[in-house]
Amino acid sequence: MKRVIFWQDKFLSSLDAPVLSPESGLLRGVGLFETMRAYRGNIIYFKQHIARIKNSCKALGLRFPYDTAKMRKIILGLLKANALSDARVRLTVWGENGKSQVLVVAVKYNPPSPAKYKKGFSVSVGGLRQDEGSLLAQHKTTSRLIYEVNFSKVQQNGFDDAIMLNQRGYITEATRSNIFFEKNNALFTPALECGCLNGITRKAVFSLAHACAIKIYEGKFTLEDLRAADAVFLTNSLMGLMPVSRVGKYFIKSSASKITRLLIRKYRIRSLRRKR
Repeated sequence: MKRVIFWQDKFLSSLDAPVLSPESGLLRGVGLFETMRAYRGNIIYFKQHIARIKNSCKALGLRFPYDTAKMRKIILGLLKANALSDARVRLTVWGENGKSQVLVVAVKYNPPSPAKYKKGFSVSVGGLRQDEGSLLAQHKTTSRLIYEVNFSKVQQNGFDDAIMLNQRGYITEATRSNIFFEKNNALFTPALECGCLNGITRKAVFSLAHACAIKIYEGKFTLEDLRAADAVFLTNSLMGLMPVSRVGKYFIKSSASKITRLLIRKYRIRSLRRKR
């Protein structure tokens, strides 16, 4: 389908995009990306996404060629060119011939139905494990082989996502989300040292929990901790907070506890109704 994209300082038809060279860092997985949600023409947590990819560029030796204001203008222009107000925006940066290349693509986003949020996701454990000691675990890189293999295999078995374990057997994250669980009216989530990404929505949950006087702890947790939880939910920038109803063959006590429902409501109020 023909759409407008932003690449190499200009808007162009996706059908007119040149073929990437064999030296492209994008083809070799030497790149970074951010996935953002545009809602009613506003990019949710935009500044946080741009700050993260800039920090990752600096850490991995790439140059991000635009300031925050210019990047916002580019994305809003892309949304307008594609006549989109509610969209999934993918920003990718990679190195090519000593220079940084930037690609931005926006497509219509159809969020999960209210029925899906009520029912919750089913998840299973992926076979490939995360290397918690790798620098790459701290960044959203285009080197996503283990995530995509795990995701594909559990989807073939009817699950919505895969839970990733690290080399020591501790929970890290899902292939597209961070993970939280509730026990005795407190929240728990894997510590960053377990090999999970410090997600934008993950940080939003910490802020909301503190504002609601909900205790929240980071640590090293096992599948047994997850299966014994009172409630479990996943977080990412597109779907926000998604309850989990099943982990493998084990059903969670509550697909959406009082705390989970409260945080979902607070997140929607804060992120979807306010300009960020």
